[in-house]
Amino acid sequence: MLQKSRLRRTLQQNHTPCAEVLRNAETGARSEADGITRRNLFRKITLQQFSQLRTDLARWMLPSSDALAAGVGPHLLTRQNGGRFEFIPARSAFFLLQTSLSSAVTLGDRSRPLAAIDAERHSAVMVPAVTVRTGARLHFGLLAVKPLHGRKFGGVGVMVEQPGFEICLRAASVDSINGGTSSTLLRIREFLTRVRGVSQADLPPVEMVIRREIPSHEGLGSGTQLGLAVTAGLQFLATGARSRAAQLAAGVGRGARSAIGVHGFDEGGFLIEAGHQTEADISPLVARAVVPTAWRWLLISPRESAGLSGAAEQQAFRQLPSMPESLTSTLCRILLMDWLPAMLAADFAVSASAMWEYGQRVGEFFTCVQGNRFAHPRMAALAETLRRRGISGIAQTSWGPTIAVLCPDPEHASELQHWISTQQGEEGLSTRITASRNTGAEVVAQEWEPPIPTLGVEDRQSRLRSNHG
Repeated sequence: MLQKSRLRRTLQQNHTPCAEVLRNAETGARSEADGITRRNLFRKITLQQFSQLRTDLARWMLPSSDALAAGVGPHLLTRQNGGRFEFIPARSAFFLLQTSLSSAVTLGDRSRPLAAIDAERHSAVMVPAVTVRTGARLHFGLLAVKPLHGRKFGGVGVMVEQPGFEICLRAASVDSINGGTSSTLLRIREFLTRVRGVSQADLPPVEMVIRREIPSHEGLGSGTQLGLAVTAGLQFLATGARSRAAQLAAGVGRGARSAIGVHGFDEGGFLIEAGHQTEADISPLVARAVVPTAWRWLLISPRESAGLSGAAEQQAFRQLPSMPESLTSTLCRILLMDWLPAMLAADFAVSASAMWEYGQRVGEFFTCVQGNRFAHPRMAALAETLRRRGISGIAQTSWGPTIAVLCPDPEHASELQHWISTQQGEEGLSTRITASRNTGAEVVAQEWEPPIPTLGVEDRQSRLRSNHG
């Protein structure tokens, strides 16, 4: 068997190109070459060093397909500074391996299409498939807007089970996205570009299936949950693990103001964040409570209506004045002395009352940009009607137009939903009952399931394809 020291000495003395050495190994003894690649190894290289050898590595990579399938390796032969060559073990260089996969071929497989070999290689060194399931985020308002000093933004919210994203990913030769609305597909494409742009190495192309989704621009935090789901799924697919959401958020441009959805992706539950000290910060989570399992949220939104987002949202924040310190103090009192203790004690009446008071105070401040304490006039009228019926736990989520109604149990939620559909008419209104989500998003490895033809959303079977190079 060829020995490590002998091979290294040959490389150092002759500066033999990587491809030539591997070609000699192939013609000399295939089993010997495979044996070398099983040796443990030495040290990983930087992406910049690795990129210098892509031309050589593009057509020569060890070990064989059989060895990969058996879980042996893979180890790459590549160059270090000064013309030296080293072995790089897969577990210490996952991302470096992925960089080479888009064009690598195995020994003895040079006649096969690159795409087929690429898919085989990914399946051998990565998690076969990943499924990510999230909840949705309800946000009941900020604590400090344009403060004269101290932290800014901050706020309170809760994670709910429905709606949510369910996304399945696996490695592929080109990016492919099945299912989902056109808005979701465009967002995913944007997130893929952003993640690859800030990653330490090129992430592989993926086939993705959207099985469930959160409607966009309804105040349910769809952007953050989708961005984190895509990022966490890619990372888990490549490494078998994922980072905390706060570490992933910057890569997809989330958490710039509120971080309720970021922390909710990890933790679930009723959440209070403190706000940013600097622009680069992710607002820290300062309190969390488990929402009683019997409680339900009735989500009501007007059809064909959307909350502020993008440029319109930015313009609205520019128009807002500085929030008075007295209002920030009042909101903090409601949270610290009423709402949070009530959640911890499972006190429904106090929780519902605090929810209404908090939402009304925040809504009054935002009246100058949304026209009312509720963004949509029909939701404002419905809230008043519900109040006359003795229902107090009502608040708008984010920019709306969705409002959330806190109910003590599933029976009350169903009765209220039925009454609304009877009295208000189902036309023009969308209602949904959901439990709280007291756990974070699921990111799990599992067998790949083919796309389901019917998803119940617009643009079914839409596909986005882009070459990844």
